[in-house]
Amino acid sequence: MADEQAQPGRKLMDNLEKFTAWSECYFEAVGLINNQEYAEAIPLLVEAEQRIDANKTVQRAQIAERMGYCFHQLAKFGEAERDYGQALVFAATPLDEQMFEVRGAEHLESAEERKAAENVQAEIYKQRDKSREHNKQVIAVVLDMVERNFGSMLTDLGRDADRDALASRLADLRAELLQ
Repeated sequence: MADEQAQPGRKLMDNLEKFTAWSECYFEAVGLINNQEYAEAIPLLVEAEQRIDANKTVQRAQIAERMGYCFHQLAKFGEAERDYGQALVFAATPLDEQMFEVRGAEHLESAEERKAAENVQAEIYKQRDKSREHNKQVIAVVLDMVERNFGSMLTDLGRDADRDALASRLADLRAELLQ
């Protein structure tokens, strides 16, 4: 019976190549977490982490927080603490602004080309601002989840001083990142 229950997870892991993007692995793992299949979700989260661009720190924070949560639920507290800590590191990493920079329009010869380039640059800046706002929202959620889940784990382990230090660190991070 236990073998039959484990079968869907094994089948999923045998077919990892069917996932083409980190997000597919992540969302599949979230579904498993929602079904309390924490051990099955961890390899998918690891796969998502391996597939994601290193510059996507907001998404890496999400993955690390969910891995911490899975290990927490499995009572693997050392691993949980490591991953919750990683989530905080990724959440605190400044976003790479270079991805929004393009060469200025001054090198273009015609007024039409310069105007078109300026319009493109304006759209890029508009998208950058939208991206910043979205990332702030995601970071706020990650920080809330780390505070709730990691804080709960620390309380359960009788580590009240560590929980208080975490709350203080999170308050500082929120003030710095979410202005």
